[in-house]
Amino acid sequence: MKRFEELTRLEQVLLLGIIPILGATAAVGAALTAALVGVVSSLVVWLASRLIPAQVGHTTRWGTLVALGLGLSYALSNIAGYVVPIPSAALVYLYLVGATPLVYVGAGTLYSTRDYLLVLLRYAVVVIGFAVIREPLGQGSVLGIDVWQPGLVPVGILASGTGALLLFASVAFVNHLVSDLKSDSKQEIES
Repeated sequence: MKRFEELTRLEQVLLLGIIPILGATAAVGAALTAALVGVVSSLVVWLASRLIPAQVGHTTRWGTLVALGLGLSYALSNIAGYVVPIPSAALVYLYLVGATPLVYVGAGTLYSTRDYLLVLLRYAVVVIGFAVIREPLGQGSVLGIDVWQPGLVPVGILASGTGALLLFASVAFVNHLVSDLKSDSKQEIES
């Protein structure tokens, strides 16, 4: 089993943001909200982690950061519900964005500031990319506008949680396969 640092960038983003990727990408509006809530929560928690002194203790520090992340994602998700139509099932996942590892990885020491910002950018792109695939193929529309003939839904399963998991697994599998092929060809060239 690979260590987290040995995973590809896409695999890292998939693991860090699995909750919103699976639960909040059935609609583009919900995915935009998930991207915004995830990135804003992450940045605020990251900034707060820099302000909380180490002397308060490990448990107090992380307890404060988790409470901040959850509270912020809950508040931002509720506010976003007034701006963008969000399916009620996706709203539950948006509340949980503050509990995802994505929000807290920057508070640790694994990434430099630049790398952490790139992780957040990749996360936003992946979440929106999943929605751009899932909504038109699973529901036949994007933001309520029919993409196909009215009533035609090409791959209806993609609108469900099962479809989200299948798409997630397919992306992870193809990414893993491509990275293995690259490493095999690199080893052949070196030998």
